[in-house]
Amino acid sequence: MTINVAMVTYDSVVLGCDSLSSVVESMIDVASSPFALDDQGREIIDANGDRCLPFDPSRIRRVTAQVFGGVSKMFPLYEHESTNVAAVTSGMAFLCGLPISELAKTYRQRCRDAHLIFLTVSDVAQSFLAFVREFWEREMRWPQLSDAERSQLNSVEFLVGGFGQNDAYGRVFRMDVMQRTCVERFTSGNHCGVCWTGQSEYVERLMMGSDRILQTRVGQAMKAVMAEQRTQILQRVADDLEEDHIRIPERPEHAVAEPAIDLPWFEAIADIRIGALPIQYAIDLVSFLVNTQSGMQHFESGIATVGGRTHVGYVQRGARFRPLNELDVLHRNVGYDHEL
Repeated sequence: MTINVAMVTYDSVVLGCDSLSSVVESMIDVASSPFALDDQGREIIDANGDRCLPFDPSRIRRVTAQVFGGVSKMFPLYEHESTNVAAVTSGMAFLCGLPISELAKTYRQRCRDAHLIFLTVSDVAQSFLAFVREFWEREMRWPQLSDAERSQLNSVEFLVGGFGQNDAYGRVFRMDVMQRTCVERFTSGNHCGVCWTGQSEYVERLMMGSDRILQTRVGQAMKAVMAEQRTQILQRVADDLEEDHIRIPERPEHAVAEPAIDLPWFEAIADIRIGALPIQYAIDLVSFLVNTQSGMQHFESGIATVGGRTHVGYVQRGARFRPLNELDVLHRNVGYDHEL
């Protein structure tokens, strides 16, 4: 997992991300899985005399097997005169044996070699989506898969942002390679704001006052309570009528539609005027959001899949993408002599 953040102000697009990459494997929860039974209710024994487990997709768990640091998840995509676009990525870290950052280099080189001219961020995003989709389908062996197998695949996501020569303002697109979607954010108002992808529950709670998991669970709990309340009220009315010997003519049963639950989830949004932030404030806020998610992961139980060094960069109109305070590869194991 990862945390990606993109912010658009009046004069800049700021990107941020962490630098951990995790190897995640799909496993069946054996401890809670009953052994497979035949139509007579007997355990199925294979040719080796071992009992079998049923393949139940609901029992598949995503388990972190290994975590690496120092991963590049932020990179420029296209640089030509007044069109400058960069991206951050989440999801799969490799396609066809290449890191996503290397695929971005290949894409930039292909654009240069073909003398491709893009005048909007949208043109770059759509072109890059088609480019990555080719590698993704090759990695997944897409044509040979059934619909059921395709539904279990992993995707690659991007936040793509920058300024285009023909764009009136900075733009950010959220891309999902598996879904083939490329959706622009901040299409109304002052076209400014902040968005995120990846593992972002703490960022979402901080900025929005709640997160989608909490909203879903509260909604489900409220529906269950309201359904129980309706049942109790109807039963009480029926009991009272029966006690008073009042008989209601029989009528066909009618389904009662569940009321829409519209809670004030968005009344606790952080009061930040994103558009008016100076570039330094925007950089500090993006860093703060990435560090918040990374910090909570650091202290939570289990293996942290978000963390490491926080990477931040920005694009302004007419200027190329600028990563900030990036370190070169270091030789740190210089020996044990006290004079070193």
